[in-house]
Amino acid sequence: FEYGEPLQKGQIRLLHLHPGSGNDPVICSLILSPLEEGTTPFQAVSYVWGSEDNPHPITCNWVVPFIDDQGVGFACPQEVTNNVAVTDNLYSLLLRIRLPEGMRTLWIDQICIDQDQNPEKLQEKMTQVRMMAEVYSAANNVLIWLGEEDSETATA
Repeated sequence: FEYGEPLQKGQIRLLHLHPGSGNDPVICSLILSPLEEGTTPFQAVSYVWGSEDNPHPITCNWVVPFIDDQGVGFACPQEVTNNVAVTDNLYSLLLRIRLPEGMRTLWIDQICIDQDQNPEKLQEKMTQVRMMAEVYSAANNVLIWLGEEDSETATA
């Protein structure tokens, strides 16, 4: 997955989870946002990554800003521009929390932080990890995902 330009100081990536239901493909878009109170409202997600075996591809495009006579807007490309592989647990979460109509704006570390281990990109990752407490504090709310129900959690 190509994240493009490095983030600026105090900036984060947010994920727009597009509507869908059932086995519809998971489609999302990324936007850049300053991490300041009152900017783009979002929900942060706290979850267990789980096994990285058997990753699931999801479509993840960049939102393209534009200006017209109505002001500033954002277009979401419909064509597949990027696929990103996510863990099985995150894929299950995305299927569960997406809305049948309307988008959700989320911060999910596995997607919003560039996970590339390339030394050139490691500084951004370390900076973003250090900002996680601020991200969770700036979120409108935090969604907690423990995973799909199984025999050990069914009575919880």
